[in-house]
Amino acid sequence: MNEFDEWSDGAKMDFSTDMSYGDYLQLDAILSAQKPLS
Repeated sequence: MNEFDEWSDGAKMDFSTDMSYGDYLQLDAILSAQKPLS
């Protein structure tokens, strides 16, 4: 297993190319399925 070494590799600061947590949960599909009662 390849472990991350923060001292030699440095901290990851750019998450722009990664999937967001909202994408992972597919929040767009969940929120668009809501039907207001009023």
